[in-house]
Amino acid sequence: LMAPTSGSFQIAGMACHAFEALAVLAAVVCAAGAAAASCQEAVCQTPRNSHNILMQLNSARLLREGMTRRSTPKVMATCPATADGQSFGNVQTSQINECSGLAASRKNPSMYWVNNDSGAGPTLYAIDRFGKHLARLQVSGSSATDWEDVAVGPGPQEGLSYIYIADTGDNYRSRSSVSVYRIEEPKVPEGRDRNDDIFVNAQEFVINYPDGAHDCEAMFIDQGSMASAKGTAGRVYIITKGDNRNSDPRWAGGDVYYVDLPAVPAGTLTFQPTSVHIPVEWITGADITPTGSLIAVRSYGEVLMWPRENGQSVEESVGSSGCTVSSQNEKQGEAVAFGAGSDHYVTVSEGSYPAVWYFGLPQEYHQAVKVSVARAIES
Repeated sequence: LMAPTSGSFQIAGMACHAFEALAVLAAVVCAAGAAAASCQEAVCQTPRNSHNILMQLNSARLLREGMTRRSTPKVMATCPATADGQSFGNVQTSQINECSGLAASRKNPSMYWVNNDSGAGPTLYAIDRFGKHLARLQVSGSSATDWEDVAVGPGPQEGLSYIYIADTGDNYRSRSSVSVYRIEEPKVPEGRDRNDDIFVNAQEFVINYPDGAHDCEAMFIDQGSMASAKGTAGRVYIITKGDNRNSDPRWAGGDVYYVDLPAVPAGTLTFQPTSVHIPVEWITGADITPTGSLIAVRSYGEVLMWPRENGQSVEESVGSSGCTVSSQNEKQGEAVAFGAGSDHYVTVSEGSYPAVWYFGLPQEYHQAVKVSVARAIES
């Protein structure tokens, strides 16, 4: 099987050049063989099916070509390998059928908070890595126009953990404002029935964009020692969603905004634009480790990570070199979350009884990715 030496053509609906076609072929061969230890130019990393490889290649190509209106991050040529995903089980309740957001609890060990997508009501669920349904929260003082992501992080009272809910979905770019809800994270009593509702009170923060409506499914909360040093602990970051091709930024997506929430809601807030545009199609989730040292962004077909060096802001981190990491071929990849110990990440798809995928993230990876970034910057 030969690829032409020049020219452009279509592969799986993508316009490709010859060198990219060779990369696709190499990637498919790699996926069919043994696990590779690293990712070279988005060709071989860990075993994947052809659909995921093509999506990975396409996003990596966009990153390399610099399709951006602002500061554009890059995918490194060589990426340290994360552990292959393993599933310990599927979500075991029909109540979670459109998992859109995922966040590791800080007060309840080995527990993850989950939200359903639009129209599901103001309810959060708790699961573990085996998919077992552990608890249900009813969020008073909130509505659920289009909940898209959930995050856990610091808030106005030092030492407390807070849950943040992004009611930011807007497929038609028609909402005049969106909302972020903040809840003091509860402790789930041991032995409590999973369907015995726990009622929590939410603060609603109404927020608009400075440049018109956007769709957004990805949110994370700045935290860790670097956030404390920068004075940004508790800052809400969002990344807009789109096809990364439309000339209208509201539909292209990939733009990073932030907002600082006051201790008490007071009037309408405005998301602040940053200089960073992440040229990845259909961004559906994001998270940051509790230490603040790694930031993950996911799309339907892949997960990318950016390390955050000492002294860096979030904007400096995601505006620099990133890495494609291990992921699985999920039906509709939506949710990603780091573990409370920063030693793994978890992904879950929309759909009924989806698998919970667990990816180890040992300390060696944290060190290796920092070395790779330093080398990329030097080169």
